[in-house]
Amino acid sequence: MSISEERIKANFLELVKLNSPSRKEKVVAQWLRAKFSQLGLSVEEDDSMPKTHSNTGNLIVRIPGKQDEHTLLMSAHMDVVAPMENPKVIFEDGIFRTDGNTILGADDKAGIVALLEVATVLIAKKIEHAPLELVFTVCEEVGLVGAKALNLALLQSRMGFVFDSSKPFGNIITQAPSNVRFYCRVEGKAAHAGVCPEAGVNAIQIASRAIAQLPLGRISPETTCNIGKIAGGGATNIVPDLVEVWGGVRSLDQAALEAQNDLIEECFQKSARELGGKVESEFTHSYSGFSLAPESEVVKRGMEAMARIGVDGQIASTGGGSDANVFNAIGIPAINIGIGCQGSHSTKEQIAFADLCNLASLGLAVARGPFFRIGD
Repeated sequence: MSISEERIKANFLELVKLNSPSRKEKVVAQWLRAKFSQLGLSVEEDDSMPKTHSNTGNLIVRIPGKQDEHTLLMSAHMDVVAPMENPKVIFEDGIFRTDGNTILGADDKAGIVALLEVATVLIAKKIEHAPLELVFTVCEEVGLVGAKALNLALLQSRMGFVFDSSKPFGNIITQAPSNVRFYCRVEGKAAHAGVCPEAGVNAIQIASRAIAQLPLGRISPETTCNIGKIAGGGATNIVPDLVEVWGGVRSLDQAALEAQNDLIEECFQKSARELGGKVESEFTHSYSGFSLAPESEVVKRGMEAMARIGVDGQIASTGGGSDANVFNAIGIPAINIGIGCQGSHSTKEQIAFADLCNLASLGLAVARGPFFRIGD
């Protein structure tokens, strides 16, 4: 059942050189088609993703297995954050990184390489395993868009394993937050800032007063809130009449999430009333959180697989979202696996070669069992 470290390294170096920002993942999709074709496997493209959102759809690769076993979903995403173009990859002391001018792309190309190795070993060694659906999604980094668009009719999986958490390898994510994005349009009244400022209502002042009253960052162990973008004003001699504010709230606790949203609305409306302006707010549900019990089948299978490769698995929660949120929401219990990537979403991103190999070994252990019999 042994993996090939040489093959994993070669595939990873090939893959991270492919520039695949969100909505432009086709180059990775083509690479995957070629690799799986060499294994005699067909790649199905899910056409439910609007072409205006990405230049390719989600990919699904099916690997038949024992007919009396449940089908397992294993997933990774094809897109990366910027900057990624023309990375100079350095491998030193067992660590992959770049020269610091681009990201590495281990998030989530480490997951892709691991799943490719799983398929390669299972087919080459003719190892008995559960039926697998390997799902490679698009646009994960811009709101889990690909997973949300996935055609459920194409899937038969009973449980899922997403290879995408920034936690150290050995961590199994069983709890992740819900996410709400908010937008506040703050309206004031324009006036000449030197001649008649009293005739104006400063929209920047309204927004600033509201934000100053809001708790931001980590509000509690379960809840975070962030103001991520502000735009408004036009010139220093004009009282600004419009400011737009964008942000997000995440929480493992639904009541706390709703309470923070209510507080945001209250602070902005109060500030507008006090200063004579107007606020229109929009709160958009981005994705739902999930919480899986330690005794659930998918968690037990993940923990048992860790033990079989000699790793002391740890159950953990996260403040970030992933495709696992979407799979859980559509009825496929799914855990997220720590891939060991450090510095994700930055030019200091790096990953240990040992963790790439561990991910592939874990995927094989998950695929092999112990199996859950249909009807159990």
